[in-house]
Amino acid sequence: MKYDIILSKDNSIISRIIKYLTKSEYSHVSIMVDACYIAESIGFESVQIKRFYETDYDVFRVVGLTDEQKEKIGEFIIQNLNHKYDYFRLISMAFHIIFKWNVVNISKWYTCDEFVLLSFLNANIDLLPDKDIDEITPNDFASSDMLTRVL
Repeated sequence: MKYDIILSKDNSIISRIIKYLTKSEYSHVSIMVDACYIAESIGFESVQIKRFYETDYDVFRVVGLTDEQKEKIGEFIIQNLNHKYDYFRLISMAFHIIFKWNVVNISKWYTCDEFVLLSFLNANIDLLPDKDIDEITPNDFASSDMLTRVL
C-alpha cells in the first residue's frame, strides 16, 4: 500500500555490520510509493525512487493516513530526490553506539532511517516520538506504536 514502511533484512556485508551494531534483524528502511516502487536513501546512491526487489523484509503501516498526509509525505520525497546519502552520520552512529560520541549530521544528506522519519514528520506524523533523531535505527520503526505490521 502507498506509504507503507519496508524494513529490510538484507545480508550484505554492510547490512550485517549494521545489524550487529544495532543488535537488530533489520538493516534498512524505505517507503513504498506504489505496488512496485520504493523511495529510499541508500549508500553509494542518492535519495531515489526505484523498483522494489527485496526478498527478505517486513511491511509496516501507519493506520488512517489521510490524503493530505500522503500528499505531504510525497512532497518531501519529491523535494529530496537526488540528495546525497549521509555517510558521515552512518559512521558517526557507529562511533556513537560503540564509544558514545556525538552523531554528525549533515543537513539535506540522509541515512535511510532519517529519510523515512523526516518524510513522515513533514506530514506531522512522528513515528518515533520517544527517540532522538540522532539515535534512530531501522529497528526502531518495528517497535513504533504508530505502526502496525501488515506483512
